[in-house]
Amino acid sequence: MSDGRKCGECRWAAKYEGNDATDPWLNVTPDMRGRLRKCWCVCGLPNEAPQAFELGQEAAAIPCDFWEER
Repeated sequence: MSDGRKCGECRWAAKYEGNDATDPWLNVTPDMRGRLRKCWCVCGLPNEAPQAFELGQEAAAIPCDFWEER
């Protein structure tokens, strides 16, 4: 991962924009869902269990070398 790239901006980050098929927080209560969407990214690397990371973390804080442009 290179500097200047942040968690949640990668192609592997689940998208929440009203798409139930890709919203990882769909089955959470509505009040909690809003908070989760603002603060957490779910990383969906192929063949890996999904992991949640804080949105906007700097490159050095993210334990991944798989950041890819959306």
